Amino acid sequence: MSLSVISNDTLLKKYLPYASIPHVVWIDRDGKIAAITSSDHVTASNIEKLIAGAALQLPVKTSSFDYDPQNSLVAQVPDKSTIYFQSSTVGYIPNAKSNIYGSIEVENGLEKNYFINMKLLNLLQIALDRISANRFMIKTKNPEQLIPSEFGKQEPKLYSYEIIHPKGYNKSIYLRQLFNDIGTASGLDIKLEPVTMDCYVLQKTAADILLKTKGGKPSLSLPKTNKPQLILTNQPISRLVKVLNTGGVDAPIVIDETALSSPVDLVIKVNTLKDFKTLNKGLLPYGLTLEKDKRTINMVVIRDADTARYLSPKTESL
Repeated sequence: MSLSVISNDTLLKKYLPYASIPHVVWIDRDGKIAAITSSDHVTASNIEKLIAGAALQLPVKTSSFDYDPQNSLVAQVPDKSTIYFQSSTVGYIPNAKSNIYGSIEVENGLEKNYFINMKLLNLLQIALDRISANRFMIKTKNPEQLIPSEFGKQEPKLYSYEIIHPKGYNKSIYLRQLFNDIGTASGLDIKLEPVTMDCYVLQKTAADILLKTKGGKPSLSLPKTNKPQLILTNQPISRLVKVLNTGGVDAPIVIDETALSSPVDLVIKVNTLKDFKTLNKGLLPYGLTLEKDKRTINMVVIRDADTARYLSPKTESL
C-alpha cells in the first residue's frame, strides 16, 4: 500500500488551519471530512471504520486554547480525560442544605466526593468512614471553632469541600489532600498519628457458646431510668462497641479485641453506659472483660497550624 504525501501546501493550510500538532483530518471515501482529531484516535479500529464507510464518533479537536485566568482551569480544558485531580474548599453556602455529602462518578472515569455546609469535625468523621468523635485529639488554642461551647459563645464554622480524583484513588493520598485543603482553609494542622494512650479493651475469656444468639429481630436497647438494662439482641458485638464509643471527643475509647463477628445476645443491668465498672461485671458471665489498658491507636490530631514559616521574609532553600 502506498500513501501520497503533500508538504507545505498553501491551499490545505488555508482550508484546514491548525494551531498545534499532531492534527489529523479524516477524509471519508466520498471526499468529505469525517473527523478532526489529535493522534490519540488514530487506531486500526477507527481506520477500518473509515474505510468501511461507518460513521466516526470522535471528539473534535479544537484548533486553539486561549487560557482565561479569570476562570477555572478545569472548566476550560477541552479534553476532560486529562483532568487528574481537582479540589475546592469554600465556607458556608447560603441557601444550600447543611450536612450534605456523598460520592458520585463523573465523566472519564473520575469520582467526586463532596461535603456541603458541614462542621469541620463532622466532615472529617464522614471522610474517615464515620469514625467516632473520641478518635480526635484537639490541641488548639481555640477548640470552640471545632466543638460547640456549652456557653454558646461561638458556633463552629461550616465548610464545603469537593475533591475530584480518578476512580479507585489511593485512600491515604485522598485523605492527605483533604487534610491539607481543610487545614489550609481553617488554619489548622490535621494529621493521622499513632498515639499510645489509656483506653478500655474488650476481650474474650471463654468459649463463644456463652454469647450465641437465640435469634429474633436484631435490636439494641439502651439503659433508661425506668429500665436500667442494656439489651443486645441478635447483633454483632461491634454494635455494642460502637455505642460505647459515642459521647464526644472526651468519651473513653473502647477497643474490640474479641475477634467476634457472629450475632450475640447480651442482657446487662447498668444505669448508664459511662459506668464501665458495672458493664465489666455484667460482661463477665458471657466470657467477656472490659478493662482499662494502654494501646497505640491511630488518632486524628488537630493543632493550630504553624504559619510562621509562611510569613517569614526569608525564603527556605529546596
